[in-house]
Amino acid sequence: MHSFHKSGRYLTPVLASILLVACGGGSDAPTTGSLPTAVASAVTVQNAESLAAQGHAALSNMSDQSDFAPELLMGVSVSPRNLSLLDASLALLYRKSEAGAALVTGSTITENCTHGGTASLTETGNHVSITAYNCREDSAVMNGTLSFTISNMSGTPGRNTNWEAAMALSYQQLSIEVDGIGLRINGDLTLNYKQSNFGQTTSAGINGQSLHVRYLENGTTAVNAALQSFNFLLTRNSSTYTDSGSFTYMADGTKIEAANYTVTTNTAFRRSGASYPDQGVMTLTATNNSKLILTALSSTNVRLELDLNGDGQIDETINTTWATLASKL
Repeated sequence: MHSFHKSGRYLTPVLASILLVACGGGSDAPTTGSLPTAVASAVTVQNAESLAAQGHAALSNMSDQSDFAPELLMGVSVSPRNLSLLDASLALLYRKSEAGAALVTGSTITENCTHGGTASLTETGNHVSITAYNCREDSAVMNGTLSFTISNMSGTPGRNTNWEAAMALSYQQLSIEVDGIGLRINGDLTLNYKQSNFGQTTSAGINGQSLHVRYLENGTTAVNAALQSFNFLLTRNSSTYTDSGSFTYMADGTKIEAANYTVTTNTAFRRSGASYPDQGVMTLTATNNSKLILTALSSTNVRLELDLNGDGQIDETINTTWATLASKL
């Protein structure tokens, strides 16, 4: 596991993408529901660990990369806790690339899913749309649409090839239900990706204006989150990963502290052969201008510095651990 968001408490947009690809191709999908309430927010001693946990999870859920794409391509079942949005996008692209030109442009194929429902895939030039209708694969039921458009392609996409491209992704009422756990996602983003040195050196930029994700447990909204004006950057050099980003984050739900703040990465988070980052600094700013600065001291320990009244001075310091933050999710 690469970072604490992969503790299993969240399904990410990744799993939805992967399973839709696996079933071959939206939609009587359940709606994503209303956006989280944009309540006034403040950093306090009491909520600091929860807000810090959410802020870093929002960053790493979007841009963290794992090494599971090959397993996904071979049909191996992979837990959603080990996946990221980037993995999903790449797995989808690799499946499309390795399958070859299976469709005549402008055509649509529809297939039956393994345990009921259907999925369809439409291709028009460099645009592909994958839609699921009550598509059941094992215990997962999928509805909704994922579409993508590829541009500025150089090289041939593959796990171990040198290539780069821009890819626009659109999630339209995409939903997945697995054993009482549900995910709803709406929104658009752009992925700019470059890979060299047989896949050992990569860079990925993810940006967009709005992404809405709702996580449900037994029909109840546990986490209702929205990212706005987001920009993330991931780099990989062999086994060392770094990620950074800036975004506005709003969330509410039964399992988390209500949140409304902006996030800026002051120093990129670095992970090298450990579960958690050993360096990195991010600043969370609440609507009342109070701030929280999260600093990775090591792959075990974290420092939270709180400016409770927004005057630029640190009022409280909390020394904690990545594991403690993980428990807040």
